[in-house]
Amino acid sequence: MLARAIIQGGMKILASGANAMGLKRGIDKAVEAVAAEIRKRSKPIKERQPRRGYQSFEMELYERIRRDAQLDGYLNAPER
Repeated sequence: MLARAIIQGGMKILASGANAMGLKRGIDKAVEAVAAEIRKRSKPIKERQPRRGYQSFEMELYERIRRDAQLDGYLNAPER
């Protein structure tokens, strides 16, 4: 979301006639400031936990969406 906001804001500024290189330097400074703040607020991980695979995450998301849709009455198909 942050990247999208930076791009959209940058496009508006460029459309108004701003200097592209000046805009790039400003974006670079902003990115460095945000990265530094994230590094400052981050906490070290004590124990390494195994990552869930993409497929298990995708299935969990699909099931959650399907369940919510059924509760709202959007799906009438029988479950498998």
